[in-house]
Amino acid sequence: MERISSVMERISSYAVLLLVALVCALGPASPSRAADPCELVTTAEFESAFGIPFFGGRPSLVGRDGKIYSCMYAGKGEPRFVTIIHGTLPPGSELAAWRARHKADAQRLCEQRRAPASPEDRTFDRFSKLPPALPGGATFEIVPDLGEDAYACSYDTYAPPYRIGGTITLYTAQGPNIFEISVSARKPGLLEAMAGLTRSALPRLPR
Repeated sequence: MERISSVMERISSYAVLLLVALVCALGPASPSRAADPCELVTTAEFESAFGIPFFGGRPSLVGRDGKIYSCMYAGKGEPRFVTIIHGTLPPGSELAAWRARHKADAQRLCEQRRAPASPEDRTFDRFSKLPPALPGGATFEIVPDLGEDAYACSYDTYAPPYRIGGTITLYTAQGPNIFEISVSARKPGLLEAMAGLTRSALPRLPR
């Protein structure tokens, strides 16, 4: 039981570090365009997409200004947890450059899960607080026909030496927004379900 508890604590810590890193990559949101991520997808839409009951979303990361940066949902089955993050173009930023930077950061985070990083590589790494990647199991891919640009990272999660699960994160750019949905599971059909949820959320994003 102590080992299981330790493993779960490590996984939770890793998830928090990833979440903070991704919110930093999104940059501060413009208050005039802010949207509560807990209002972008309904519980009924979650249940329809994944085929299991879900509990309503609760803020999982709130800034000092009171802005909600992410929202977490709990499912009675797999995926057990789903997190939504909504970011908007920071004031004074150029849209294409902001999108390109976020995409590059997301790909780099994904690739850190693909192969162990050397101490030299991590010295000046902006994501140096993340745990070292484990070999194998990570895939970064472009998702066609979704928003104006969409891409996803899928990777396995480990409690060495065992594989204990996986994570899929889908990022979609639409106008001045980047909508992100992450699930604590990795299996066939999940990415398609996440894309369907994203299509439901896109019309609700600020313009």
